Amino acid sequence: MKRFVLLMLLVSLLIGCETSNELSNSDESVISEEVLKFVAFDEYLEVTTSIDRYQLTMSSVPGLPLDLKALKEDAEYTLDISVSAGELLSWEGGTVQPLGDSIFIDYKDSIVYWSPLEDAVIENVDLLIAVKQNDEVIAKATYIIALSDDGYVLMHLVLTDE
Repeated sequence: MKRFVLLMLLVSLLIGCETSNELSNSDESVISEEVLKFVAFDEYLEVTTSIDRYQLTMSSVPGLPLDLKALKEDAEYTLDISVSAGELLSWEGGTVQPLGDSIFIDYKDSIVYWSPLEDAVIENVDLLIAVKQNDEVIAKATYIIALSDDGYVLMHLVLTDE
């Protein structure tokens, strides 16, 4: 159903757009490729979180868990994950390892954690996840990590035209 809605959105965007003589064919294909990369994302990767909400005071997890599930069996892909604020963490064997604000990881089922920097005030964070093959982006999506009114951190998928 989600694919159908996204496909209908893509068709509506392409039909409803008025072509301009100032745009070259290459400009139009770049726009179409970017929309297709978003539509194709859910064919490559499923991104969820195992908790509904995250708060810094929670001791059960070091950050908001980003559960990444690879949906294709092709190991030629890599994941490029970046955040506009805060940091990404790994948590294995009880040890938390800071990874920074941008990481490249193998295309496989993984859990990466996002945490705000302790001394920073963060309201909204862009989380960009791109699936790459031979350093070329073949699918991508942007998520918003936002602070809710009750102080919890929540994650939402957003449609972008990047």
